[in-house]
Amino acid sequence: MNLTRHDFTVNTAQNSENQILFRAWNGVVSVYVNEELAAEIEGMWDVPGVLSVGTNYSGSETAQDFAMMAKSISAVSTSPVRDQSFDLEVVSQTEKHAIIPTDQFDEMSASFKDPFTTNPELLDYGIRIGLPNSNRHFNIEQTNHPDGTHTVRMTVTFDHNGSVFWSESITQENYTPNQFSIRVIKLNTKLFVVLDGVKHSVNANLDFDFDVFQNLNFFVNSAEVVVDSRDARFLSSPYVRVTEFGLWSD
Repeated sequence: MNLTRHDFTVNTAQNSENQILFRAWNGVVSVYVNEELAAEIEGMWDVPGVLSVGTNYSGSETAQDFAMMAKSISAVSTSPVRDQSFDLEVVSQTEKHAIIPTDQFDEMSASFKDPFTTNPELLDYGIRIGLPNSNRHFNIEQTNHPDGTHTVRMTVTFDHNGSVFWSESITQENYTPNQFSIRVIKLNTKLFVVLDGVKHSVNANLDFDFDVFQNLNFFVNSAEVVVDSRDARFLSSPYVRVTEFGLWSD
């Protein structure tokens, strides 16, 4: 079991409130304080134990009859989809996709496996998350380049004409060849994207008081490049394998 601590801010003024949120998924417990990630505990696979939350205030504050009270508490099952897997066929000059209708959700994760064993082609694949209230979608596209680098491009795009509202690109420095994992988290008003275990805070100019995540579209070869399905470098058959697909909703 691994514990990673992060810096976070606590409201210490008299009568102020602090929100503590625990998220459990795929053996990882994430602790958020006031929407900031405070700690991550990995390896929590059916392991019995005790989770303790401690606070540390200076003497001047504890001398004023400090008391901590729970204003509200809830515990719910939040995973409508868990550990699903499927294949996306790689077809030359054609985008192939899997459209998955969903209810509103706050978090999703998936892992992709590129079918090329070595020297991958310029092949892209990824996911589009629907933003139905504004007729847009949040697009995350991973591309393997012939020189071995991996680029992740994130965009917010309008559905009706494909125009880009916002975009950002990330070049992955550390990655596992032929594999790519992604986790998207909408936490109140904030958006986080975890790429191969590296967490990024994303400012995509989305208003989560209005926008919601709903419906998914997994895709491969959106650039419609030429791919030889008989290429000897394919691991077995020309498919991008999607595994560990899960959805969560608060």
